[in-house]
Amino acid sequence: AVKRVLRYLKGTRTTGLTYSSESSDHPIGYCDSDWAGCRETRKSTEAFLILIGGGAVSWRSKKQSIIATSSCEAEYIASFSAAKECVWLSRLVAFMLGKDTIPPITIRVDNQGAIDTAKGTAINQRNKHIDIRYHFVREVVHNSLINIEYCSGDVQVADPLTKPLLRVAHKRLCCMMGLGEISH
Repeated sequence: AVKRVLRYLKGTRTTGLTYSSESSDHPIGYCDSDWAGCRETRKSTEAFLILIGGGAVSWRSKKQSIIATSSCEAEYIASFSAAKECVWLSRLVAFMLGKDTIPPITIRVDNQGAIDTAKGTAINQRNKHIDIRYHFVREVVHNSLINIEYCSGDVQVADPLTKPLLRVAHKRLCCMMGLGEISH
């Protein structure tokens, strides 16, 4: 394992976060999960990543504290973490710009069921058991603090933070999160 880490560090020593003035300066978030990815506990790993100027400014990946009973639930729980971070970040950006508010931050999710649950359009037997605290997402969507929109899995920038990927997909998504070659 140590050899693998050392090889990774050697191969990425010229890689860093890059930002572009040509990219949007409005934050955009991505969140994802791997449903029941842990073979021992069957808990999911959730991740979010927020970009400004084409580069990551905030990210996190961690094992969820509960066992999700569906991929929709795992993604919805991941959107809860992303929504909390986006609300905090939008307040920070508004403060830094001297504004009262900024437009809602969009969070891209690759699960339609999680999006419907967040928008409050899907309340049924499959999701009525979800812990009330995760419905914070519904509240911030309803109050226009965030937008939730669908993105396909091939452009889900948070994917490398939740699961192993093929080298080509990993490299493409890392470029999309602002990781690139830096000069000395």
